[in-house]
Amino acid sequence: MVNRNDWLNTLKSDIEKTSKQQWFEEKISRHIKEKGFIIKVDGVFGDTFPNFGYVEEYLETDKGIQIKFYGCSIFYNGDLKRETIDSVATTKRAMMVIAAIILKFRFFLVFYLLFYKKLVRDFIFKFAEIYEADLRQKAYKSLSDFSPVPREIIRAGMELTKEIPLEYPLNEYGEVSEIDYRMKVEYLFWCLGTIIQNDTAYYWRVQDPLSNLNKGALKRNPKKEIARLFDLAIERENQIKDKIHFLKKFFMLLLWFPPAKRLALKYLLELDIDKIQPNEDDLYWASRRDGYNFMGLSVAQRSSNIEAIDKEKGHLILR
Repeated sequence: MVNRNDWLNTLKSDIEKTSKQQWFEEKISRHIKEKGFIIKVDGVFGDTFPNFGYVEEYLETDKGIQIKFYGCSIFYNGDLKRETIDSVATTKRAMMVIAAIILKFRFFLVFYLLFYKKLVRDFIFKFAEIYEADLRQKAYKSLSDFSPVPREIIRAGMELTKEIPLEYPLNEYGEVSEIDYRMKVEYLFWCLGTIIQNDTAYYWRVQDPLSNLNKGALKRNPKKEIARLFDLAIERENQIKDKIHFLKKFFMLLLWFPPAKRLALKYLLELDIDKIQPNEDDLYWASRRDGYNFMGLSVAQRSSNIEAIDKEKGHLILR
């Protein structure tokens, strides 16, 4: 958040400014004068150079909550609230720790096959506990607020949870003691959607491979098709290959267990792939980041496309 004094200090510069830059700064000055402050987002226009986005307004569209930045005509998905992003980072770290522990002791999992239902149930309740501790209070409350990709990921999960019988555990006084198991599973999908929504490192890295899902191949061999999607993501990755390799290893381990494979198959078949296909706006924002070759396009190809779009639409990016 930038107030009037902060903004005035930003304007102090010996660099000669174009009429367009002066017009841009005047609009932001008027915004601050009218509202007392302006939201400033660091790094929204790329991850390889210093840049800032100044929020003109938040919008509610058919693509969920979006941001209109000054100087850019293409809306950004989500609201980029710092407190939510920080909570997502904490929750994500906890999930990765759990996954690392499971991988470390994977050879002991065979002894739990007879008790897998209890194991899964315990995991769901533990995960829900982590989610409820902080992130749940900051997540969107309405599915329509989410962008298309996390919205569909949550919707498909909610559809699967309808098969879980409703349970309302009672305490010694005959009162409902906790939210039922189905609700805890719903928390899992809502949390995953919230992480994808608020973490630019994951949003496009999830959308890109998932949009390439072949449901025919998935039905024939679920493990092979899921492995192919991970390999596609690894091939296009420029920064966090080790983490994607880790996630592939974790999910491939889970798929050795028939119940997990059946659940993954049912879930992926439920996904409406058309609803998560990238559009021009997705390509624009994903192309501004060098870490992942979105849609198989190289850094050079994406940079060239961005330059052409910015020039055509008259965008002005503050650096």
